[in-house]
Amino acid sequence: MLKPFESVLNARKIKKVIIFTNDNSICNLSKSLNIDSYMIDIETETEKSELLPLGTYSSVRYLQEILKVDFWNLMILNFRNPLITPDLIDEAISKFKLSKTPVLISVKKSIDHPVQLNAYYRIVDVGFIHIFDNDEAIPPYLQILNDHFSMKHTPNQRFNLLYKVTRPFYFDWEARGVQQKGESGMYIRTYEGLSIRYIPVDQISNDTFDEILRPLWIYDSPDKARILIQFNNHEKLYSEVSRVDKNLRLAGSAFSDNFNHISSLLFKDIKGVEYFFTFNPEDFSSSHSHVLRALPVGSSGPLEEGIIEIEADDFSEPIPFQYEDKDICGIVYSLLNVAQDDTYDLCEPFPPDERLWTGSTKKINVKTGKEIMGRQDFPDVFEPEGTFFIMRADLISSFDREVSKGNADGLIMEETNSIQIKSRFDLLRYRAIIRASSKHS
Repeated sequence: MLKPFESVLNARKIKKVIIFTNDNSICNLSKSLNIDSYMIDIETETEKSELLPLGTYSSVRYLQEILKVDFWNLMILNFRNPLITPDLIDEAISKFKLSKTPVLISVKKSIDHPVQLNAYYRIVDVGFIHIFDNDEAIPPYLQILNDHFSMKHTPNQRFNLLYKVTRPFYFDWEARGVQQKGESGMYIRTYEGLSIRYIPVDQISNDTFDEILRPLWIYDSPDKARILIQFNNHEKLYSEVSRVDKNLRLAGSAFSDNFNHISSLLFKDIKGVEYFFTFNPEDFSSSHSHVLRALPVGSSGPLEEGIIEIEADDFSEPIPFQYEDKDICGIVYSLLNVAQDDTYDLCEPFPPDERLWTGSTKKINVKTGKEIMGRQDFPDVFEPEGTFFIMRADLISSFDREVSKGNADGLIMEETNSIQIKSRFDLLRYRAIIRASSKHS
């Protein structure tokens, strides 16, 4: 335990050393070495970083708010690595000062290369969320129904309670067997085996209208359609989300032709620009991690740029996300569950950054120029090692984000100076490294 403290004290480029801990033995040890040391309470609920050592945020907060220490740059050194040397600390500080990036971390060569790994998913749901038009667009279509059928409710009653109409979306009517807009311009979709037909509502008798399956398809133009759908006021997802937050309004939906199952709904916060996905809890058979991928679709057909990808363990609550809804008619989405057994629907490779290779028919290692024939030919990839983290003071709260965005440089730690003692096994491994190095010295 003494070794990392001695290395810090003997490093030439460190201006000030302060120890923060919640362990009395460590505090007493550091004080015996005449190092400023402080006992702190680690507030685990505020320790949000997946990279920084536990207690970093509590220590920095104590440093700034209690000790009133002002600093430009900060080095966080993990005491769990007794193999760290003064020269290595000085090398890291020098590299940080010369680097153009605001963050420098210790890294190690990954044992598991990404090309060896695959992601396996089970498909929970795949669908298309139609985005609804303004409510003012609904009454004309209800009037069309009134013109052809005897309706139990007035258009206003239906408008207020039951109906939504989608924004226009790309739809080739001629390819679906509809050559021109009919008298009503409104259709139902029916299935006869593998064949799909669109039947004009004006060809349906008044007596059978109440038996028609919703939704109703609207001929908007030769290459555009809308859908008029009827919502049950007691639809489970709608009522549950409305009960949780009255500031959410229904903005879109994915639905089946017979409308007996709604897999997902889209809500918008009336006070802001944030949207929320909700999924039917009955569709979730597993509590394992889920991945949601969503892609906005333009009204003229081509996909808009910007894939939304969200990972979460629990998708039973509304999921917030943001996107520009101008000229967007809907959202294509897939909800995947991380497979935990031998059964899966989808397998995706995890290749390393494609900047590491080149070539169209052959993959070439850009560092060596050699053709990639297997794992051994790929350039090495690195991962955070955990010994030290150097950063600008203003980046502490956004440290993980800066690293994930690629705004970090790395100092490669060799096996002879890289270890994190967190268990008895780590201690045995450390002793083995020491014995091996002493034999070669």
